[in-house]
Amino acid sequence: MYSGGIEHPYKDGIIFVSNRGPFKIVDDKYVLTKGGLVSATLGLMKDGKSSWITASEEVGKNPVYHHNGDGYNFTWKTVHTSEEIIESYYENICNSFLWPVCHYSEDILRSRTFPKITGSFNISDYDDYFQTNRNFAQAVKREYEFSPRPIWIQDYHFLPAPRLVRRGLKPIVNGSVRDVPIGFFMHPPFISKYARDLLNSNELWKHYDNESPRKDIALGMLGADLIGFHVPEYVNDCVDFITEAVPGIKVDRDSKYVIITHEKDGKRNETYIGAFPIGLEIEKILESSKLENGCDHNSEYLDMDNLIKRRKSQGVTVICGLGRMDYTKGILESLEIMEEMLTRGENVQYIGYWCPSR
Repeated sequence: MYSGGIEHPYKDGIIFVSNRGPFKIVDDKYVLTKGGLVSATLGLMKDGKSSWITASEEVGKNPVYHHNGDGYNFTWKTVHTSEEIIESYYENICNSFLWPVCHYSEDILRSRTFPKITGSFNISDYDDYFQTNRNFAQAVKREYEFSPRPIWIQDYHFLPAPRLVRRGLKPIVNGSVRDVPIGFFMHPPFISKYARDLLNSNELWKHYDNESPRKDIALGMLGADLIGFHVPEYVNDCVDFITEAVPGIKVDRDSKYVIITHEKDGKRNETYIGAFPIGLEIEKILESSKLENGCDHNSEYLDMDNLIKRRKSQGVTVICGLGRMDYTKGILESLEIMEEMLTRGENVQYIGYWCPSR
């Protein structure tokens, strides 16, 4: 991996950071989960040299677990979280503030289920959010010192983290801590102009303590060498957000990636921002989706296997949806499409399997 034109003597593997972990602990057994982030990134965890750092699955516990099975081989390490921190950092800031704010756009406002966004938040909750990012940064520092590897931080739970991680690291090559490769990927959309206009009406968002939450987030993200989003629209929203929050930075939009040049303590740093549509392990998905393999979403009320087979034998096109019961997941839009298809006289049935949301 390269940073600043220097080739680094890193071993294989990465240090991967996310809020949600790849396992649930059921009857003292570690069971792989099937969420979107986990499904998208497990393919990186096969060489036995990568570490995955997350919030602890069980409050107050810090398990270390090495998984070698199902085609994956990696170490899972967790950061202690208390009930109070889960409430403030996760529920109040991540879920109730950042998640809807990141999805707040002209298009999604069509959804009748989208919550009312006020742009307000409790500043003590934000303090806990920032402190949680510090705690994770310390965990990453310890893991990096144990075995130096590139660091890849995920999602809106850790917007300030790249900068906090970089501040705590010592380079393993001559130079500065800027030589430690840090990446950041944002899975949902980023804060749009509609959301920024709303947030900027809140003085606490712009002016609090030494650096505002807005500037914390912008500078935090600039601690990364590379920032990734799914599509160019989200890239542009991120660049606009950062330029509003941090005056004086230079932006180059003429290359393959947007390059943001910023100076700190007289040192010139560059952050690359680009669109990298997420990938999945298609072969595994295709194999598991074969009808003869059965369906693991059956319940005592619904035998999904037999239902799909019966409908197909009757010439009915079966459309299945699987996801979370969340206002951003297009559930109403899916039903509207089905309504249109039925209106046209198409012989079709929709089966939705929606898990409870966070």
